[in-house]
Amino acid sequence: MPKRYAIIGDIVGERMGDDIAPGAGAAIGLALRDLGGEITLRSRIGNDEPGTVLLQQIKAARIHPKNIDVIDGITGSLVRHEDGSFEEFTPGVLMTKDGVMDIYALFGHDALVLDLLDQPLRMFLIDLPAHTDGTVRMLTTLRHLDHLEARSDELEIAMRCDTIVGTEEQYLKLIGKESASDVFGEIYDQMPFTQLRAAIMITDGGIDCLSRDGRLLRPVQDAVPELLMPQVVAGIAWGMAHHAEWDAAITMALEPESVA
Repeated sequence: MPKRYAIIGDIVGERMGDDIAPGAGAAIGLALRDLGGEITLRSRIGNDEPGTVLLQQIKAARIHPKNIDVIDGITGSLVRHEDGSFEEFTPGVLMTKDGVMDIYALFGHDALVLDLLDQPLRMFLIDLPAHTDGTVRMLTTLRHLDHLEARSDELEIAMRCDTIVGTEEQYLKLIGKESASDVFGEIYDQMPFTQLRAAIMITDGGIDCLSRDGRLLRPVQDAVPELLMPQVVAGIAWGMAHHAEWDAAITMALEPESVA
C-alpha cells in the first residue's frame, strides 16, 4: 500500500522562459507522486489563466484537486532563472488560516509537509500536534524566509517539527549566523531538548544532514539548491513515512528512479 502524504502549502507558478510549472508545495507534491505516494495537497489557487494551467498540471499528475480552493484573484508567481535565483515574486492567492481544513484527516497521513508563506498558519499547525496527535511526523521547509524576515522565535518554532529542510541561505537567515557550521552547531546543541530529529541543508555542494546520530554529507555536482528543494523535501518525507535511515532518504531524494 502506498504511503500517504499531506502537504499544506502554497501553489506558486514558476515561470522559466515561456513555460510555467507548479512550484512551492505543488512541486513537492509532484515529486512525491514520482515516489509512488498518495498525495493530499491542501492549498488555494487563483482563478486566473495561470491558476487554470497549474491546476490542470496538478490534476495530470493524479493529485486530486478536491482540497485545493479556487479563489477569485491572481495566482502566486515568480520568475525563476536557470541558476535557481528568482525575481518578480507576486504573492497572489496563497494558503492562509481562512482556508477550512480537516486537521485530524491531514494529521492522519504517514507524513505531513508544511510549505507556507503565511506565518500565523504555519505556527498554528506546528503547535497543534501537542494538543491533538503526538504521533504526527511533520516536516517544515524554510521557503518563507526567501520572502520574509525571520522572527525572534523562528528557530524554536521550526524545531517543534521532526525535520527541517532548507537551503544554506535560508538557514543562515533563520539563525543569523555567518556559516553553515555555526548554524548546525547551534541546532545540534538544542536538538536533545526539542522534537527535531534532523535538519537538512541544501548547499551548492550537495546535501548536508544533521541528525541526532551525527552528520551526513552527500556531494552533488553542480547542485542548484533552489531547484533541488522539491525533490529533497519529497525524499526526506518518504524517509519519514517509511521510518528509513537518513542516508536512504537522501538517496531517494537524489535518485528518485531507485524507488522500488
